[in-house]
Amino acid sequence: MVLDIAKFHRTCPILPAHKRWFVLQGPLGFYIDHCCPFGCASSSSNAGLIGSAIIDIWEALGFAPANRYEDDIMAPLRTSGTPPPAPEALLAIQPLCIPWHPTKWTEYLFELVYIGFLWNFPNKTVALPEDKRLKFLKRIHDFRSICKSGRCQLLHAQKIHGSLCHISFVHPQGRSYLPALTSFIIAFEGNTFKPGGPRRQFTPPWLGPRQDRLLFVDASTAWGIGLWLDGCWGAWKGTGNWKSRQRHIGWLETVAIELLVLTLESLDFENAYLLVHSDNQGVIGAFDKGRSRNPDINLSLRRIFVALAARNIALDLVYIPSANNPADPLSRGILPKAASRISPLPCLPSDLATFFVPSDLSHHLPPPVPMPRQHAPQSRTLRAPVPPAARH
Repeated sequence: MVLDIAKFHRTCPILPAHKRWFVLQGPLGFYIDHCCPFGCASSSSNAGLIGSAIIDIWEALGFAPANRYEDDIMAPLRTSGTPPPAPEALLAIQPLCIPWHPTKWTEYLFELVYIGFLWNFPNKTVALPEDKRLKFLKRIHDFRSICKSGRCQLLHAQKIHGSLCHISFVHPQGRSYLPALTSFIIAFEGNTFKPGGPRRQFTPPWLGPRQDRLLFVDASTAWGIGLWLDGCWGAWKGTGNWKSRQRHIGWLETVAIELLVLTLESLDFENAYLLVHSDNQGVIGAFDKGRSRNPDINLSLRRIFVALAARNIALDLVYIPSANNPADPLSRGILPKAASRISPLPCLPSDLATFFVPSDLSHHLPPPVPMPRQHAPQSRTLRAPVPPAARH
């Protein structure tokens, strides 16, 4: 069962002896407030004490576990694991006189809405409810119209930003679009009005246990990009004037992940949860967040998440020291024998094709650093993971 407290903060009563300190000034004079409003810094904490009391009472009576996030409460089960009758659970907390929302609640179901998301327990999925999807879609259309008219206000930008941040929890590939909107809000500098709208960016058109397929990536500004995939390797040498204020080692390390994703795509990987090693913690953080303050890194992240979503692939990036990274010598142009080279290498998108070319195999030297035993290369044929439905 999911319950919702109506007007959570605005119905939190103020102790009569304290009302003298809750005086509001309006156009026609001064007013004493009787409920702790949103504007008070302690309002969330005060209402939270009442909300937490609900959980404490249920747990003391053997209804556990229960969960609460602000005004959204997920009613408990009995300690035996069976749900109590709804009237019994609510009767236990009746003396608190909690103002329950008349419509924002559900009985004990396998699929329910909680904290603004649709949770399906049998399928283990979380999604945006259809009514909220349509609501946010209209909000986006309205915001775009306002921006085109040149009458965008700070409140408009903050409202759509909050909606998109909420959506990004279930649509992580959209996170890289948020920094531009954040920068637009900062540009208001506290003013209510600002002409124009946020600068548009280019908008080109996860399953089972995590698999360790020995995936490593690395980049070097002195030479280019290298990747190690299950005993095989690939490398791209940087060419042309790729360096700029926005395109630096952070961008290069992000592109290394992008080239790995393109390689996985060309090898027909799909429906997989893969472990990937990188020696750049900044890029790992940007990937996990799905966004960066750097616009060029965001473009690369955007392409990465589009490709991953199309193949239903999820990546878990973990840090590895450079000395243990078999892709490190590859990124410096020290290449193994051609026999273990990934072939063919994937075609690069137009945004990268002018900056990188596949290695010309001019160096056939063994990697100078010994690889850890658990990551020692083996001669093998690359194969995509077998989908769960095809396994016997």
